[in-house]
Amino acid sequence: MIKAAKGVTLIEIAVIIAIMAVLTGFGTLAWTGLGESRDASMIQAAQANLQTVITQGTARMDRSPTWLYTNNTAGIQNAMNALLQDTAGNNTSIDFIVSPAGTATLSIVGSGRTATYTITNEGNVQLTGLAGSWSQYGVQNGVIRKL
Repeated sequence: MIKAAKGVTLIEIAVIIAIMAVLTGFGTLAWTGLGESRDASMIQAAQANLQTVITQGTARMDRSPTWLYTNNTAGIQNAMNALLQDTAGNNTSIDFIVSPAGTATLSIVGSGRTATYTITNEGNVQLTGLAGSWSQYGVQNGVIRKL
């Protein structure tokens, strides 16, 4: 009577390695999408926060939005950096810059992604551009949207 050999063949090991490689590839794609989704959420939150800062600032100071972003850029930047650092948490470095021309830029340092906003004379905040590596999101009607 001949006993069958016990163990795993070379072909079975190759199949297992191939399956693990495919699963790793899918996991990497999913992980990459999470970072982009996080940044998109931060950009959306920044737009809402900037709208609130402009609206409340014009009401409290009894000034026009144009006066506010022209003469109080430091105040807007300080408020936005504080709000966004709370949103970003300790693991993400952000930088928010407002120019007297009525534009604002949010830079997410870790990912290299940026967003540009325009503040209209009426105080409306619109997203006007994205820079960096965006594959799943774009600008539509002044806000960030998943493509």
